[in-house]
Amino acid sequence: MITVNANRLQGYWAFETSVYGVKYVSQEQAPPGATTVPNPISASSPIPPGSCVVTGAFTSSLIITGSETQDKVVTVSLSTNKSFEWIDHNNNGLYEPANGDTVVDMGIRGLIPIVQ
Repeated sequence: MITVNANRLQGYWAFETSVYGVKYVSQEQAPPGATTVPNPISASSPIPPGSCVVTGAFTSSLIITGSETQDKVVTVSLSTNKSFEWIDHNNNGLYEPANGDTVVDMGIRGLIPIVQ
């Protein structure tokens, strides 16, 4: 296990696996600016550099008046399409940290909130 007793910068990750009885544990900090943060509403809600917040625009307006008598339900659809990228040192298409492969980018690629 990896114990993390401090805040980490955007792009920090830890990975543990056990395959065929062989345990592998790794952790790494991606270089500054290497982790992308999609923000389609950056004009109205900018994300400070180094933070890791994913935003998305509602498909219809979310209006809260304060006099609601029922819960508002927001369903969030997340996309992880192509969200794990690494440097593949032997070009075999497999992530093999024991062979020196290193993570370049990972995370959520998109978010769609829907009010029901």
